[in-house]
Amino acid sequence: MDEEAARRAFENALATYRQDFGTFFLARLLGLEMKTQYLAAVRAGRLTCTGRFLRQGKGISSLASELVDSEGELVAYATATWRSQRP
Repeated sequence: MDEEAARRAFENALATYRQDFGTFFLARLLGLEMKTQYLAAVRAGRLTCTGRFLRQGKGISSLASELVDSEGELVAYATATWRSQRP
C-alpha cells in the first residue's frame, strides 16, 4: 500500500466533500460513485452481503452487491463504479 497516496486521498476527501451525491466523503476518499437501493427494513436477524465484479478493468471497475436477510429475501442492492488509485 502506498501510504503517502492514501494520506493524500484522505486529506483531499476531507477538504472537498459535500453532502451531495458523488462528493460525499467515502466517494471522495475511495474514488467511487455508488448507488444503493433499499427494498425492505430489517430490524433483527442475520444479514448476508455478497459482492462481485461486473467488469474489472485497468482503471475503472464496475461492481454489484446484494444484501439478503435470514430468510434469503433481498433487502438491498448496490452498484458502484470504482476508479483505481494509482501512485
